[in-house]
Amino acid sequence: SKAANRALVQPFIIFMQIAYLINNSIQNPQNFGARFWLMLALTIPVVLPGTLTGVWLYHKLSERDFKRAAYGLLGLGALALVIRAML
Repeated sequence: SKAANRALVQPFIIFMQIAYLINNSIQNPQNFGARFWLMLALTIPVVLPGTLTGVWLYHKLSERDFKRAAYGLLGLGALALVIRAML
C-alpha cells in the first residue's frame, strides 16, 4: 500500500541524511560553523513549499502512481550516485 511504501522510503531518506551529516561533521568539522547554521536557517523556508507540495501530491496520487514516483525517484538518485562514483 501507499502507506507501507511511504513507511519504508521516509526512514531511509532520514537515515541517509543523518548518516551524511555525521560523516561530514567527522571528516570536515570546519564546515559546521556559523555560516552553515545561517545557510540552514535560510534554506528551511525555501524547502518548506516543496515539502508541502509533496504532502499534497501524496494524498492525490493513486497507489500505483505513488509507487512509480517513489521508486523511480529512488532509482534515479541511486543511478546518479553510481555515475558520480564512476567519474
